[in-house]
Amino acid sequence: MGRTVQYLSILMVILYISIGVAVVDGYNTLFHIPEKYSLTMGIVLIGYGIFRAYKVYQKYYRTNHDTH
Repeated sequence: MGRTVQYLSILMVILYISIGVAVVDGYNTLFHIPEKYSLTMGIVLIGYGIFRAYKVYQKYYRTNHDTH
């Protein structure tokens, strides 16, 4: 079960960043986000994706040797 959660966490990171890039890039017809909010919403999604990536790295890939 641990590996499944790890892979789903990585998938969510990829999805958040991808959707953020798509919103910023102008796929507003797909998401129906007003143009004046698309840049802000995209940046928030990308930022949250990066934050989640950092948390996944800390939880699953950081060893005890990295804490020094």
